[in-house]
Amino acid sequence: PTPPGPFDPRANLTPNQLEALDTLKERIQPLLATDYERKWCSEMNYCRYLRARDYDVDKAEAMLKGTIEWRRDYKPMCITADDVETELNNTGKMYRNGFDLQGRPLIYMKPRKDNTTEKVSKLRYVVYLLEKAIASLDEGKGQEKL
Repeated sequence: PTPPGPFDPRANLTPNQLEALDTLKERIQPLLATDYERKWCSEMNYCRYLRARDYDVDKAEAMLKGTIEWRRDYKPMCITADDVETELNNTGKMYRNGFDLQGRPLIYMKPRKDNTTEKVSKLRYVVYLLEKAIASLDEGKGQEKL
């Protein structure tokens, strides 16, 4: 047998869902200002937002626009290990390690080991870990969940 090709997020969508996907892409793509934003708004990402709103294009569009604005303002893709060094050195509190049986990245949180007080730093660390976990997903296999 021929090995499966790359995952196609369109393969299992109904005609109505495909129409919703195309409509959402048409509305969002003109708003994307950078190559990074265009790459981040993959078909899997569009599908994720549509599923979260039961394929209601208006609701998915509002949600995705909000996320894009947040990403522009907060710049989660720019957070480095140096930016969250204090939290990284808080050994065992929160970390990413390995994958579950379906190949999804695992993030462990152990609040009892927390000994820092800076809320902004903690939030940046959570975002840093989530961005790293998301980057380790294998979209070629259809992975999209943590």
